[in-house]
Amino acid sequence: MPRPQAAEICRKLGFQSTSHQDYQNWVSEFKRVWLGQKHPDLIPGPKALADEDKTVEWESGLRAMYVDYPTEWALANFTSPADRRDCAMQFLILQTKKVRQDEAEATKKAAEAA
Repeated sequence: MPRPQAAEICRKLGFQSTSHQDYQNWVSEFKRVWLGQKHPDLIPGPKALADEDKTVEWESGLRAMYVDYPTEWALANFTSPADRRDCAMQFLILQTKKVRQDEAEATKKAAEAA
């Protein structure tokens, strides 16, 4: 089964498109508050922690995401629990990658400014 694409996930979450301002605002808030403040332990991701003696509780993260965003992640928005999990996992992976990329760019800019 192919991974769900960002546009498909966006529509299932109830937004018109990934370029729509409502979706962009929602994702920005998700990254800043939900990931950055409430669940920063999810940001490194399993692959980033491969060399360390740590784990990332992705399943706990997914469950928390369903609770914290009940409208967007309502089971009714998806064809099955497996579809919701696949979309949620892909969404979480995409967003954590973006947060890591944003952090790396901010670090680079700070080093260049110094």
